[in-house]
Amino acid sequence: MLSVLAISTQAQASVFDYPRDASYSVIEYSQSHDMILNADPLPMLRIYGNGRVLVHFPAYMKRAGDYEMYLADIEIQQLLSSLEQKGILKFSNSKLAQIKKQAIAGRLAESGIVLSGPSDNSRSRLTVNLNSYTPGLSFIPQYDYKKEVVLKNLKYDAQLYPGISELQNAVDAEQELQNFLTHRDLIKIK
Repeated sequence: MLSVLAISTQAQASVFDYPRDASYSVIEYSQSHDMILNADPLPMLRIYGNGRVLVHFPAYMKRAGDYEMYLADIEIQQLLSSLEQKGILKFSNSKLAQIKKQAIAGRLAESGIVLSGPSDNSRSRLTVNLNSYTPGLSFIPQYDYKKEVVLKNLKYDAQLYPGISELQNAVDAEQELQNFLTHRDLIKIK
């Protein structure tokens, strides 16, 4: 008689832990441009542990002011999971710089053309703050986890290097966060 042992191969989901507190900023996103003098230093988007989403548009923008809405805890968890799947929680600027350097060298060798950057540099900044982060398939939490990703000319680079998945995923993550800036549930508070 032959017996078969079935082993579960279900992947363990990551665990994102943060205080469900109104003053704890779990996610922050902002974008700045070099040509804007005296740019507003406040992040454009902040998502707090209690689910509050605060959107801030600087005085020099058409929609100037502060807006808010609320997310359920599960929505914050899903957003964090999405950012993780896009590689944001493990993002490495030095690895990206190395990949871009190789792509530039390949393009130069292939065509002899060197491209310059845009005249108005932009910087996208994304910060994730967690009490602890336990990646899927790991049983070891990383306490006081903070990940800050700052990318210069992200959309320009993503168009220039369509084969670099780290850039494409970062653009997707940025778009996911920018969707909150125009969300239909936003209410102007100031």
